[in-house]
Amino acid sequence: MNYFILGMGKCGTSSLADWMVANKLADYLIAGVKEPYIFAQSNLPCIPLNSEMPILDASPGYATNLDALGRIPEHNSRLVLCLRNQFERTWSAYKMKKLYVSGGSNVSKFIDKFPTAKGTRAYFKSSDVYDIILSTVKLHYPRKSTDYIDKYFDFEWNQFSKQTFVERINYEIAFLLKRRMFPLISILNDSFYTFPIKNILSRFHAKDLFLVSVNKFNKNALRDNFAQSLCDVKLTTTPLLNNFTLIDIDIGEDKPDFKSSEWNFLRYFFKEDLVSLFALLNDGFFMKDYIDIDDLKNNII
Repeated sequence: MNYFILGMGKCGTSSLADWMVANKLADYLIAGVKEPYIFAQSNLPCIPLNSEMPILDASPGYATNLDALGRIPEHNSRLVLCLRNQFERTWSAYKMKKLYVSGGSNVSKFIDKFPTAKGTRAYFKSSDVYDIILSTVKLHYPRKSTDYIDKYFDFEWNQFSKQTFVERINYEIAFLLKRRMFPLISILNDSFYTFPIKNILSRFHAKDLFLVSVNKFNKNALRDNFAQSLCDVKLTTTPLLNNFTLIDIDIGEDKPDFKSSEWNFLRYFFKEDLVSLFALLNDGFFMKDYIDIDDLKNNII
């Protein structure tokens, strides 16, 4: 069996991947690497057939990449999509990217938390962040676009460093309206869930897709039930660790009050997306047991 945590970014994919490996439910497809993005590459990857453990690829960009979804095996694959309150996810994405573009000692402090196999935790340095993110972005576009991406990515990187959260939101929405896509460095791209879910369902059986809110797995029984449903094994699992967090990282900007009417315009977009998502849930496509509906609705519906 192959396991794929397809997304969404900043919704707990790192904690979930680390938990699966720690509880011996799977091994990373590439040893020590949570996000190899192998299936985003044009050359069809080879999944090891003689692996002693099921393999895990937890590259969160797969959820919004149709080409990558098309390369993931349809059979013997189970897929996980992590969901989170959209305001909280967007702020977390902004905070992480702001940290990256600003540089400094906090970047190293954050990277040291990134989940990898034991003994390989420092597999990249803070000075590598720009090149690693750029190379990952390139995997989602044709090779012939490389020169354009190099130029435009550098512009976006510098643009992001100068913008506040409000300015970035306004910029990305304007960009979307003008170009029908989000910019290369986006905090909103992974904050809408229905479209990627429908793309996944266009290729995979709904029974093979698990929607989860990672914060619900603080309940032992539910966590163990999820392990049995996903991996067909009955065991007592250890708690998920939330080591890869930005809570203790200061970016010099206060978190917005999302209850404020200032955010009604973004609240409307998020609400429309959730209404469509809940329609899928009510139609019986997925189990609701692992989704925190109240968290998704908070400050939105």
